[in-house]
Amino acid sequence: MDRGTCAGRKRDENGDDARVKWFGPVTPEQATERYLAADVFILPTLSDGFAITQLEAQAHGLPVISSRFCGGVIESGRNGIILEEPSAACIATAIRSCIADPNRLQRLAAASRVPDEFRIDALGQRLQELGSAL
Repeated sequence: MDRGTCAGRKRDENGDDARVKWFGPVTPEQATERYLAADVFILPTLSDGFAITQLEAQAHGLPVISSRFCGGVIESGRNGIILEEPSAACIATAIRSCIADPNRLQRLAAASRVPDEFRIDALGQRLQELGSAL
């Protein structure tokens, strides 16, 4: 992301917009803390057949802003936003739309739950069915 597009805004010691937090690798415990402290989860992947992180974010009640290259978990406008492309401009547009309508982010968060088909009991059932079919 072009970090220079936030000119005139408060910046941290790295020159990043102080309202945006950048994290590197974290432990599972730290990941839970990060999810709980977040307002939204952004996953601008270029290619990811299925990212478990989007389910983790939903399990923590976060709306997800994701690219269209990441499996069929997010329903744009219901539990998140699907980006036309995973670019800084598209991400900024999605975030601006949430800022312009704060209730939108709340509505997306309220609908952000792990879909039943991805819950552990449903996955276990499908594995049993598959095992029986062999």
